[in-house]
Amino acid sequence: MENLFNGCNVSLLLIGDDDNTSNLLGSMVNSCWDLIQDVEHKFKQRGWNFDYSVQSVKVDPNGVFDLFDSSPCAVKVENRSVMMSTEPREFTKVREPCNDPDSSTLMKLTLKSRKGERNISSNAYFLDLTRIDALPLVSKAIDKVQLLRFGTLEFENPMYQLVHQLYSNTKVITMINVDRVDNEKWLDLGQYVQTVDVVPVNRVYSK
Repeated sequence: MENLFNGCNVSLLLIGDDDNTSNLLGSMVNSCWDLIQDVEHKFKQRGWNFDYSVQSVKVDPNGVFDLFDSSPCAVKVENRSVMMSTEPREFTKVREPCNDPDSSTLMKLTLKSRKGERNISSNAYFLDLTRIDALPLVSKAIDKVQLLRFGTLEFENPMYQLVHQLYSNTKVITMINVDRVDNEKWLDLGQYVQTVDVVPVNRVYSK
């Protein structure tokens, strides 16, 4: 969590297949909130003040919807960040992830830090891909990041854009595969991304 307070974006991805992952992601988000409050105390002693907000969406074959009120919304990868058209809400009002089949849940926690005239904004992304067949998607994203090879056609899949953005533009990424058989393999791949601060990739996004 100190990376978040230092102005760095961080990500948590859940992949695999498990009926209880919604509870798992909710527990992890709450645990992160507890850690944030612990770390916050140290930074407040240095004169920093903080504001938090959260945006939560469900992505399914019918589109993107706000988890709070089910209204249609949009998610856009822009300027090395994931932009959402949903209204930011207090972190204390986090909704549980979606359990619907063929859906994914994306939560974005935004931290705004202030000290005098200095202002820093950073984000923590929580992406639950356990309701879709995400292994090929994530594997492809990792391979492309490692090889540093991209083409316009690679970005026609919006979910691929999202996964790639989290891989290439966050300081620390934690990937958890709820299928234990594959855990060792995916942890090894995840460690590659954690060994670099910035992956020098020329991104080409389709309109």
